[in-house]
Amino acid sequence: YNTSYPIVYDKHNIYKQGDIQLDRLSDIQQDVFIGHRTQIASGVSLRSTLIGQSCVIGKNSRIENSIIWNNVKIGD
Repeated sequence: YNTSYPIVYDKHNIYKQGDIQLDRLSDIQQDVFIGHRTQIASGVSLRSTLIGQSCVIGKNSRIENSIIWNNVKIGD
């Protein structure tokens, strides 16, 4: 990971790196890392997941106990 982007800690072990786009209707539960320039769409549910940099997570996706590498696109 590019460490030149700040990592912000939020409650429930949620970490956000640099500039991310997080829809307000998404559900980020606990133990989640979201990498720089990642886009999380409406209705997405994340739990115990690491998401790399420059990813796109489509609407209503549910991701648990996963590692998503950099530059991955997951459809609606």
